[in-house]
Amino acid sequence: MYYTNVGQQTPYGPRVIVVTGNGKVMAKASSVQLQVEVSTQAKNVQVAQQENAMIMNRVIQSILALHIPNEHIQTAGYNIAPHYEFENNKQVFKGYEVTKCHYH
Repeated sequence: MYYTNVGQQTPYGPRVIVVTGNGKVMAKASSVQLQVEVSTQAKNVQVAQQENAMIMNRVIQSILALHIPNEHIQTAGYNIAPHYEFENNKQVFKGYEVTKCHYH
């Protein structure tokens, strides 16, 4: 008996499994971390600091009004930097920028 296909392998295409699914998990959060940043600019560094403190105090009071304990609020960063802008291809001093960041 003569078989013409003996010793030859039949090529198979690539073996692929495609799986598609959707899932949804719902759970009550046990904690939330929020970072709030206030940035102010003024010609005078003291004015920029005062405005920044006034705004950040209002933000903190709003957070406290949500019954978030004060001990859960902490300063994460405080920065004072000169503020420049370019005018006619020249760097011009415009004042200071004060940035304060809190974690809640």
